[in-house]
Amino acid sequence: MEKILALKKALEDIGIECNLYEDITWCCTDNKTHYGIELSTDYFDGDDTVEFNFHPETYQLLYDCTQAPIKK
Repeated sequence: MEKILALKKALEDIGIECNLYEDITWCCTDNKTHYGIELSTDYFDGDDTVEFNFHPETYQLLYDCTQAPIKK
């Protein structure tokens, strides 16, 4: 979690507003509800705002929400 908080601080230090959600759920393309950690920013990349999703136990960056545990 320390690295996620460091990323949040680094982004805020360069003027990007961030919100940390430590228990968020996603309805994914596999028609299941997954959960994890999300660092949401106000940085717009042309299509959408940039968000970072992390596994709730290992804190590893997720490239797809289906890599996160399923909410039961």
